[in-house]
Amino acid sequence: MAILNRPKSLNSGTLPMHNEMDKLIRKWEKEKTLVLIRGAGDKAFGTGGDLFIFREEVRKNTNYLRDIIISANATNYLVSKYKIPIVGLMNGLTLGGSLSYIIFAKYRVATENSIFGMPEVKLGFHPNSGATYFYNRCAGKLGYYLGLTGKTLQGSDIVRAGFATHFCKNNNLEKLQSTLLNCTDKNSIEDIFENICEKRFPEFTLNPIMERITNCFSATTIENILLKLQSDGTPWAKETLHILNRHSPVALKVTLRQFLKGQSLDLKSCLEMEGNISINFYKYPDVFEGIRVVLEDKHDKPSWNPSKLSDVNEEMIDRYFIPVVEDLQKSLLKEVEDRT
Repeated sequence: MAILNRPKSLNSGTLPMHNEMDKLIRKWEKEKTLVLIRGAGDKAFGTGGDLFIFREEVRKNTNYLRDIIISANATNYLVSKYKIPIVGLMNGLTLGGSLSYIIFAKYRVATENSIFGMPEVKLGFHPNSGATYFYNRCAGKLGYYLGLTGKTLQGSDIVRAGFATHFCKNNNLEKLQSTLLNCTDKNSIEDIFENICEKRFPEFTLNPIMERITNCFSATTIENILLKLQSDGTPWAKETLHILNRHSPVALKVTLRQFLKGQSLDLKSCLEMEGNISINFYKYPDVFEGIRVVLEDKHDKPSWNPSKLSDVNEEMIDRYFIPVVEDLQKSLLKEVEDRT
């Protein structure tokens, strides 16, 4: 079992932590019946990268950003191609880049305490860790709604939306964990889930607004999404408008283009595109402003640059899609495919 073990920081990640996890996952593929991954404590599986460490390291080391993004993408791809079952226990907050360890695992278990999401757009950044791929495979335009707003899902809704495969009551999670760890026959894994996880749980709480979500987020520009929300006029639409209007105009436009481009791409191509976008984001001010607000003044309103959608043109968005680490990234992903 691998444990993300920084509970005081809600198991947020660092490059050494990620490198160790990647090493273990590669080693265990040849030795184990299954691999189980969870977070230490009961508050979080993981909450993405440690923003304080990330900001400081990026300032000191020009390769830090490249190394952690490309390495995380390789791990993400490895999990999707893994030869034995990986079980991800979403114990608590399961957010952002931490999903790279489990979102493409064969088994992903949510509890009533699980909170799932990709809130990067709130930081003036973009959803990554394969979000281009998995958000494009949601029902309707649910993925676009979640990715552009940064909204989260909780409990059984995570299963209903397709991000988890099973729902387990929190008081049964330790039983599930110990039973899986004692399993020596991978053919018995399905029976373990069948016996311990819940077979019946609530309907998707977003069902009543799914039609509205799909109608509004089917628009192919941020401006038209906002117009559709204004036309809808319901309390949900007004709340969503308020959320989007607080976000970085650049982050919104980059994220939407990313999702639209990803509609026809396989996972490998999505990860390659996301890696370039992530690194290019750090050439411009919005992501640093978003991190500043989170770390220094949570009550402050970010000063995005530009601050208006009307000041963001297509050429500005083009800059985020320029290949910057293509050869290195392709070689690492190919290494995953070629491993024995």
